[in-house]
Amino acid sequence: KTGVVSKHSYSAHGRDDVWNGVALCANHHRLFDARRFVILRDLVVRVDFEALAFLRESQRADGEELLTAFHDRPILKPRFWNSSVQTRTRMIQAFEHASGLAAVA
Repeated sequence: KTGVVSKHSYSAHGRDDVWNGVALCANHHRLFDARRFVILRDLVVRVDFEALAFLRESQRADGEELLTAFHDRPILKPRFWNSSVQTRTRMIQAFEHASGLAAVA
């Protein structure tokens, strides 16, 4: 069983506000940084299957199920999700910025 070993901060300032991070294990942290998956505004995970195909072709896709198991599945909503519109909005903006998908609806 793997535990949470890292918190990913989104802004250049690396603020430790609750909206500015997500708990990830070391493997998913590296995959997130490499944009092998993104988290959309509805908190659904989307995998970059083009990148995954490249890794398969170059025989570097060991453990791909660590990534694909989460495709099209939502992450758990933080406790503040339904109670703080402002905090939820800031977190959505952070995900969009990190993923480069600012126009995602």
